[in-house]
Amino acid sequence: MIKSVTIIGFWHQSKVGRARKYADEIGKVLAMNKIELISGAGTGISELVVNAYRYYGGKKYTAYLVAPKYMREVGEELGLKPDKIIKTNVDYPERNLIMARDSKLAIALTGNLGTLEEIIFNAKDYHHPVIVVEGFPIAKMVKALPDLKKRVIFIKDVQDIEKAILRASKNKTV
Repeated sequence: MIKSVTIIGFWHQSKVGRARKYADEIGKVLAMNKIELISGAGTGISELVVNAYRYYGGKKYTAYLVAPKYMREVGEELGLKPDKIIKTNVDYPERNLIMARDSKLAIALTGNLGTLEEIIFNAKDYHHPVIVVEGFPIAKMVKALPDLKKRVIFIKDVQDIEKAILRASKNKTV
């Protein structure tokens, strides 16, 4: 089984909407399988997954932070306190690239262009498996790019998350 998973998606709480049930199941699966959770530490999808991860006994949460001035510029706040903070001291695109480089598997739940960029970094540049939850606009964006689409594992039901992580663990690259 993969030892760490990076969660990517909207960082702002107001944009996560119906992704809450997915976030809860993802956090639960990661915690129950003793998988390290990695995120950008925002208050959106990341915080929802971290809440579930902690609730179900998750022990290792690492956050990659941008330079504080960039967080201030967009009004992003630090979500739940991580066990480990990696201060990249760079902007969002560079931080996302660093996270992708250090990632073993990424799960995209919600998101827009920034999330698409992270999926590209993970799947194409670093050949890491990426799981995309269908039913959100990010899945349509990925499917519109044929070369990217074939590198991604799509799931329709959150109950399939554990199987998808196991599949990604076996494949290592997609």
